[in-house]
Amino acid sequence: MSLTDDMPGLKERDVERLGPCAVCGKSLIGGGRLPLFYVVRISRAGFDLPAINRRVALGALLQSSALAQAMGPDEDIAKIINGPTEVAVHEECTEVGHLLRLMPEGE
Repeated sequence: MSLTDDMPGLKERDVERLGPCAVCGKSLIGGGRLPLFYVVRISRAGFDLPAINRRVALGALLQSSALAQAMGPDEDIAKIINGPTEVAVHEECTEVGHLLRLMPEGE
């Protein structure tokens, strides 16, 4: 039994579906110096300015943003414009080591 036996895995077809490294364009398999890569899911979002303006106006009317949040409609203030999409990036093609500190333990 190895250390990685109980980790989620990717089949070859899953890795091929991700395509090449989104930064250098080389193949994920054999294209990097290290046998490590990131799978990143990204979406593009934008603020819904009319919704934000309604929230601000209600806060001004009630003279309390906390009261406006409690009494106003619980509407979205941002919308997903496109995505999500998954891309892969070789370990050495990015400086995301600091992001690992943000991951919960055990993931």
